[in-house]
Amino acid sequence: MAEKNTTTKSESAETPNTPPSGGKGAAVVVGIVVLLALVGGGWYLTQVAPKENNENTPSEAANMEPNEPVARVNGQEIIYKDYQERVKEVANAATAQGLDPTDETLAAQISDQAITALINSQILLQNSIEAGITVSDEQIEESYQRAADQLGGEEALQSALQELGFTEEELRADIKEQLLIDAYVQSETDYQNFTASDEEIDSYYAEVSEGNEEVPPLEEVRDLISSQILTEKQQAAINELVQSLRAEAEIEILI
Repeated sequence: MAEKNTTTKSESAETPNTPPSGGKGAAVVVGIVVLLALVGGGWYLTQVAPKENNENTPSEAANMEPNEPVARVNGQEIIYKDYQERVKEVANAATAQGLDPTDETLAAQISDQAITALINSQILLQNSIEAGITVSDEQIEESYQRAADQLGGEEALQSALQELGFTEEELRADIKEQLLIDAYVQSETDYQNFTASDEEIDSYYAEVSEGNEEVPPLEEVRDLISSQILTEKQQAAINELVQSLRAEAEIEILI
């Protein structure tokens, strides 16, 4: 099926990294490998496709009803409420990087990234279900408890949920979706088993240190370089997966 209503916009302005998709709960699900550990979260959901051709500006979209669809992925609707929350998360990420999310150009890019993240997440979720991937209640509980532990305990987690206007039930549903996506991406890319060879590390170090006397000795930064190489390999593999899935999906942008 062909992708609909997508076109490439200018990408000259700086854009922020964004949190993972899947709703407000993703902001507190801090232990899920794919969506949180890799490069600060969500990069492969927002940066692997052309910018979406939104018919309305962000301000015009603000007049939509909460349950009004903003996009469809293979007939599955993505509603304005989820889009609005994603925009807030991306805007917060921009602010944290010292950017001004009220800037007209950046606001348009934030809107594009929000839609892209939601669409990519839905595509991955649909494919995980079609592949027959399942997650157990025990896996969901483990991720839930990990989130609570990293936030300082159950009370801290409940406080964070209340602040976000999110229920525990919604968080658990969000965790389930993220686990499904994570398992599917791992099964398709085997990204967790990628390695960085000594030759790759040496070559990377030689490239970045050439003509730069301020670069620390190799042994001081070997682990950092290895991590960077792995991230780049993982990103390339996951980007390729998402791009291939988008090419087969029927995507309608309604804003």
